[in-house]
Amino acid sequence: MTKLDNRYSEEINIVAKRAGFVEYLWNNPRRKRELVEELDYSRSTVNRAVRELKGAGFVRDKGNRHVTTLTGKYAAERYHAYIQESTDIISAREILSPLDNTLLSSEFLFDAETALLAGPAPKQPVEYLIEVAENANTISAFLPSLSDKRELELLLGLCSQRGVQLGLNFTSESLEEIVDRYPELIRGLCDNEQCTVQQGPTPDFSLYIIEAEEEASVLIIVYDEMQSAYGILKTSTATAVKEGKALLQSFSAGLTDASEEIQQETVELSSSPVEWNSLVGTTHGP
Repeated sequence: MTKLDNRYSEEINIVAKRAGFVEYLWNNPRRKRELVEELDYSRSTVNRAVRELKGAGFVRDKGNRHVTTLTGKYAAERYHAYIQESTDIISAREILSPLDNTLLSSEFLFDAETALLAGPAPKQPVEYLIEVAENANTISAFLPSLSDKRELELLLGLCSQRGVQLGLNFTSESLEEIVDRYPELIRGLCDNEQCTVQQGPTPDFSLYIIEAEEEASVLIIVYDEMQSAYGILKTSTATAVKEGKALLQSFSAGLTDASEEIQQETVELSSSPVEWNSLVGTTHGP
């Protein structure tokens, strides 16, 4: 258990309680009576707040007005960041429930769109992928499982029709299943010069990093114990993209090229590229 530094617990409680005053007084130095009028607090509340904030070093006197100190500004900013980040984490708790390791960084959760794939007609992973891949130049991915054939169809269409550069990394188990179920699609990907197919260890969730001209996005698919798609995380924060690339790099040493092996196993097949636009607007079903 991490031992917390409680030296400034009183100050932390004050900034949590009085963050509104701290933020207001940074840009709006005011007298107490002006705070009463403008913030609609009682005089006693304003007097108590100013006294507490000055005692904590978050507010000081400037002439005949009160103004937020730099310490107060930074403390309030970090408090609000903590509240927002904690909210993002808690809102994703159902999606995280099948996972039991920390490979999925908390950075993927901040400012993310999240969805459970449950209910009568849930939006499917491939539909999220279509949205973020429309202007893609490169896509890198971990694919420990595949719950929808259309993901492969979309990826094949993107590289064959749009020239999108693909780097696809499968577990040996997921790749074996794909070769068995969708040999034409995986052979088509292996035959395309824009695509590399590798196998080896991966996280237990799918991770797509989609890079376009002006923006990059991360799409994560979490699976349940039956390897069915369970939840989605989608984010475009720079930190999440950086974390995703670092995770890809951390597994790269254990990955080996699988294209030649797949081509030998599917030697009797010829690839059948799929038009990317044919998947736009598709809804549900494998």
